[in-house]
Amino acid sequence: MNTYNKYFSELNSFKEDGLSFLWKVIFFPRMYITNKLMRLHFHWGFEYNPIQEGIEVKYACEAAEDTGAKLEFLGNELNKESRAALFHETRFSVPTFFWRWHWNVNTRWGMEQDAFRKKMSENGVKAFIENVLDTYQMNWVIKDLELMFPAAKWVFIDQKDQELYRKIENAPGKRIVVVVNQWHMEGIEHMWCHSYG
Repeated sequence: MNTYNKYFSELNSFKEDGLSFLWKVIFFPRMYITNKLMRLHFHWGFEYNPIQEGIEVKYACEAAEDTGAKLEFLGNELNKESRAALFHETRFSVPTFFWRWHWNVNTRWGMEQDAFRKKMSENGVKAFIENVLDTYQMNWVIKDLELMFPAAKWVFIDQKDQELYRKIENAPGKRIVVVVNQWHMEGIEHMWCHSYG
């Protein structure tokens, strides 16, 4: 798996972001706080990383190498483009998060959030995502992300859907296999149907 390891070690590097030391001092703490608030809100725990590549990517790399197929990586969730978009995104703040949380905690949506967290804690985060999380619940998570973290939803889902779709549409060859995170499926399918019916 030299291709897999070499690619992701380079892709996840922050060396080429071009940020000055002063901007890094501002950016990285802000992202650290955002990550903590997301884990607090979704109850992910520390054993699960939502932007880390899953085992399916490893299997896809192995299958491509075994069959001699051309392997092309479209980029991970937190690649250079996503980090640049997050760096320039100014619509998120800690008070904004707690204001949204306060106004939604006693609503019907807040009750659905509690039910979702209980279901996830009963199954365990990884088991829940691999065995329980269906398309309906994934769409609910995306809407919840949009409600509580609209800037992050725009960067990690909307913008990434467009980026992935452009790369898929322009990929050479008559037959290709694409492996993407589940939260990108609906957006990519929507754009594909809009373009090709």
